[in-house]
Amino acid sequence: MSHGEGFKVDLRPNNQLDAFLKSMKSIGTRVGDGPGDAYTDKCGANQYVRVSEHWDIKVTAACVPPK
Repeated sequence: MSHGEGFKVDLRPNNQLDAFLKSMKSIGTRVGDGPGDAYTDKCGANQYVRVSEHWDIKVTAACVPPK
């Protein structure tokens, strides 16, 4: 996966971001491409992984919560 392909982003951790992302569904631990605890959102298509110094986020679908 590549940041250059336009679907990955890195975010600097902070208490609020950490709490929000960790409240999502845990999908275990990612190995290989920056190992870390992995989470997904309600649509199950996007992945949020806490690697050593940042959150590695892979966006593959729009996930809009119902109103």
